[in-house]
Amino acid sequence: MKKERSIDMKKLSDLCSTLLTIEIVMIVLLALCTTVPRLVGYNEYTVISGSMAPTIPIGSLVLVKSEDASQIEAGDVIAFQSHSSAVVTHRVVSKDDTAQEFTTKGDANESEDFEPIPYTNLLGKVVFSVPYLGNFLATIFSTTGKIIMGVIALVLLLAYKLFDKEK
Repeated sequence: MKKERSIDMKKLSDLCSTLLTIEIVMIVLLALCTTVPRLVGYNEYTVISGSMAPTIPIGSLVLVKSEDASQIEAGDVIAFQSHSSAVVTHRVVSKDDTAQEFTTKGDANESEDFEPIPYTNLLGKVVFSVPYLGNFLATIFSTTGKIIMGVIALVLLLAYKLFDKEK
């Protein structure tokens, strides 16, 4: 005689409810990761090149605090608008107060950046970085990521309702 397994609908319902709650909490926490820093004066950027590796790997989220150029010193990691309008995160090698320019270099680069960075291009000083979180947030908050998270939530909600009725 075969032993039949009975599916406990209550357990499936509870599992779907728990997973849905975890997804909602995760989305709220991730949204707070990008909202709270802005509220207290920080901007966040995702590092897209390896020029600062291993200090700041590709895909890291960097928090940048707006600073006056007078507060920046050699050795500080700054974010700035490059001459091509891209946001770049590099280390200050030296600064020239007379010319009002920074000389910068990526930690992984063998030589200094080709052109000095005018003080007016300074976005701020990097005060914190979290490896790989930038890529993760960019994926989650992309259109595709939002659709996937929505579909997962909808499937979990429908499964919860289905299993909840059958218990």
